Amino acid sequence: VIEMGCWTPVERFRLADDKKMPSPQGEWLGEFTDAGQRRFRFRHEDDGCDGRWSLSGEHNLENALAAVAASASAGVGVAQAVDALSRFKGVKRRQELTATVGDIAIFDDFAHHPTAIRRTISGMKKRFPGNRLVIALEPRSNTMKLGVHNRTIGAALAAADLVFVHRPAGFGSDFDAAFVDLGDRVSLVDDYDRLVSDLATKLEPGDRVVFMSNGGFGAVRQRLTLALQSASNA
Repeated sequence: VIEMGCWTPVERFRLADDKKMPSPQGEWLGEFTDAGQRRFRFRHEDDGCDGRWSLSGEHNLENALAAVAASASAGVGVAQAVDALSRFKGVKRRQELTATVGDIAIFDDFAHHPTAIRRTISGMKKRFPGNRLVIALEPRSNTMKLGVHNRTIGAALAAADLVFVHRPAGFGSDFDAAFVDLGDRVSLVDDYDRLVSDLATKLEPGDRVVFMSNGGFGAVRQRLTLALQSASNA
């Protein structure tokens, strides 16, 4: 089969800075054109277009660029594709804003491994540069439970201002050691009720709180939202 060759059309894409513009022949390039990652530019050979959207993060821009390249192969022009992106509001559990209580914004995100966590945090910090970023993490995936990410999870969380980690029963000391470098910015909590309470007492106006899990996270996000709403109405 390999000797028969590959006849599937291929579109190549990557993110690039201004120094690498224009793009090499046949390659798609994309970049953010503002610090808050609300504006972007896509370019392909002699065709290019600027746009803006409601998302952030280089990982999302890579996905968008791949979608534009794929749609171009079906005859959709770059300008038309970028216009569609400007109206795209995102999907569930991908930096999804679920509530704003006072000046505290609460997000739900599916990030559950170091690469996704790091890139999500990077995008959120650039989107909200003047706000504290508070991360609540549930290590629910099989690889997290097996300790596969113990060497990299701490560094992935390094840019967050505060980190609250749910520590399920049965996790060993190696898991705890993974967060040592975060110092007093991290709290390991083994109970969902306590996690809600600790978060509610530590949050300040202007905070952006991101819940990261590939599961239900004990409905902590919903419970925190209700607690903050009750406090604001008291």
